[in-house]
Amino acid sequence: MISSQKICVLIIDSEYESCINMINLLKSDSQISLVESASDSDEALMKIINFTPDLILLEYPVVGKTGNDFIGFVKTRFEDATMVFVSKNKDYAAEAIRHEIFNYVLKPVSTKKLKAVVEKVIIAKQTSMQTIINQVIAKTSDETKFRFQTPRGYVFAEPDEIIYCRAEGYYSEFILTGERILLCMITLKKLEKVLNQFNFVRVGRSNLINPKYLRKIYRESNLLILFAEGKEYEVKGAKPGIRNLINSDNE
Repeated sequence: MISSQKICVLIIDSEYESCINMINLLKSDSQISLVESASDSDEALMKIINFTPDLILLEYPVVGKTGNDFIGFVKTRFEDATMVFVSKNKDYAAEAIRHEIFNYVLKPVSTKKLKAVVEKVIIAKQTSMQTIINQVIAKTSDETKFRFQTPRGYVFAEPDEIIYCRAEGYYSEFILTGERILLCMITLKKLEKVLNQFNFVRVGRSNLINPKYLRKIYRESNLLILFAEGKEYEVKGAKPGIRNLINSDNE
């Protein structure tokens, strides 16, 4: 079984009191690790680029220039997120179904309703992660190997063979020892959940590294140098990821 996980939530609500009410309810829940809010879809779009929510509470009708396009964007780019329509009445329930959104709550949002939604997301996340682990990792008594699905079939590799991974849309590219490169059919977000238990570190939006091969960190340029089998690999990071990497080394 997977240990209890916490989730991140994004609230999009143009009504201040409604937004504050949901923020307060969520912050009192120990299963929530982070709550972000936006007053409309335009502001939410700017936030979501650097924020990966597990739960999105979206006021409907959507306020903002991006409007319903925001819904399509989230569904294609954040397929693991659960979106919930929040509305003043039931008149828009049919619209929710049309958008294939099957979670709908009415304002004012109650503690009971919100807790039920959070529990549903937690269970879905735990189930999803266990499925990913079962599908990707093949364990024997003396070794652990990853099973990667590539466009041509399956490839097996041990964790120490992975130097780093980089995002390629809905795929991930693996840079392996032996100067091998594999394009695999798994998103970096899902891959991160699996590789975290092997001490891999997300150093930026697009890169996940094996610290075993880390040799240099250039903080001013957010550049990392990895070294394996006589060859250097330059990996671009981001300040938060590099800061976490340095802090973990100092612990």
